Amino acid sequence: MKKLIILFIGLIFIPVLIKAQQISESKKRDNSITFAYAPTYFTLFDDKLFFDDFWPPSFYLTSNFSLNERLSFSTGVHIIFKKHVGSGLLIDNGFSAAYSGPIKSTNKISYYGIPLRLNYYILKPNQKFNLYAKTEITNALKVNYEKWAPDTNGKFYTHSDTGYNMFLGLGVGVDFKVNERFSTVIEPGLNFSVLGVTPNVGLFDCQLGIKYALSKK
Repeated sequence: MKKLIILFIGLIFIPVLIKAQQISESKKRDNSITFAYAPTYFTLFDDKLFFDDFWPPSFYLTSNFSLNERLSFSTGVHIIFKKHVGSGLLIDNGFSAAYSGPIKSTNKISYYGIPLRLNYYILKPNQKFNLYAKTEITNALKVNYEKWAPDTNGKFYTHSDTGYNMFLGLGVGVDFKVNERFSTVIEPGLNFSVLGVTPNVGLFDCQLGIKYALSKK
């Protein structure tokens, strides 16, 4: 199933990227930049909701390029960050500096992604309201940093690691024109990790943001 999804996304993106090189000057007036924040939830697709899987809002900064009347291409950066402070009990296993007992810990996890997105306008684009479907591939770098210390002293122990992840995503979006330059944007979507350090993980989010047109219409 994963291979079919990857093949399907590839068949969509390859002709679009080729066509992107042929954008005419008349289409450049439709180019725009979007800044959005997005409430985020990670899931293993089971039937339970866990509070720790709700993350603080992530941030998107994307550039949008018109390809034709129905298609546009978007790319940019996506940043997700979560910090967790907790406490627990450590049992010495020969790796923890010969300490057993209560500890305080800080865990920081970050994802830095570059989404490549194709948008298809379900309704013919107009000046007031636009409805579109989107599909995307995101290459992301995961950074994990851990720091912990025994409750009985102030010495800290740290560990960090990095890893690569690829996400495939589907979603929908709407934008509402506010004035000649600005539109509000709502984009719910699901991204599924298919390769990397956290495979088979789903990421639900809903982008809420502002789109700025690079030229007045």
